[in-house]
Amino acid sequence: MNKEFIKGKLTELAEERDVKIIYACESGSRAWGFSSSDSDYDIRFIYAHTPRWYLALNSAVAKDTIHYDEADLDITGWDLKKALYLFYKSNPGFMEWLNSPIVYTDTYALTGQLRAWMTEHGYWNKKSAQYHYFHMAKNNWRNYLQNGHKVLVKKYLYVVRPMLAVLWIQENGTPVPVKFETLLEAMVEPNTPLYTEIEELLRDKRTGKELSYGEHRPAIDNFVENLISWYDAEGFDGKRQRRSLDLLNVLFIETLEEVWT
Repeated sequence: MNKEFIKGKLTELAEERDVKIIYACESGSRAWGFSSSDSDYDIRFIYAHTPRWYLALNSAVAKDTIHYDEADLDITGWDLKKALYLFYKSNPGFMEWLNSPIVYTDTYALTGQLRAWMTEHGYWNKKSAQYHYFHMAKNNWRNYLQNGHKVLVKKYLYVVRPMLAVLWIQENGTPVPVKFETLLEAMVEPNTPLYTEIEELLRDKRTGKELSYGEHRPAIDNFVENLISWYDAEGFDGKRQRRSLDLLNVLFIETLEEVWT
């Protein structure tokens, strides 16, 4: 599946729903850099209805997402209002969309402004981001990897990546790099058992099947268990910064004007 096919499918969805797509990117394993041959394409996008649509009474109860699922293509879009509100709430998943290395559509000023405001105006919050990644790692660990002799290869990576993200935030206090190898090189010392096991996981994931099983990795198990115990006991530092809805209200109007003029 190539980029032009995906862009064509996005155009079809926009025409069917009478919306404009502001931004579209890849999320998940392809964006993180450890997709396998049969990994899904997880496309995420922001869209806007016409200005008149937002003024209608029924817009208050209308759906604020668009979803399309077919074979290995998983496409989900958020309405502009929903996207801006989740940005205001410092949603880490949405922050990752904005920094995805694989972009299909990005022709308006919105996303550049949001990227700048993550840190300039405090919309990215250290503590809530750490909670997000920590609980993602902890839940995946307990649900898929804590018991049993054989484990799904990809589930290990879905524990290791968010745990490295927690460490990145603790050390750098900035949004997490989307590419997994950037995290790995920054947070794990080379030529250690942990680094070697993670590299082996990456190789197996990229060359194997999406649902392949493998043995437990002792160095990773120790790394994850120790960090879960430590963070469960110590919690996370940081406080919620004051953020402005007024800035986002203005950006909402400016974006509608740009998109529909």
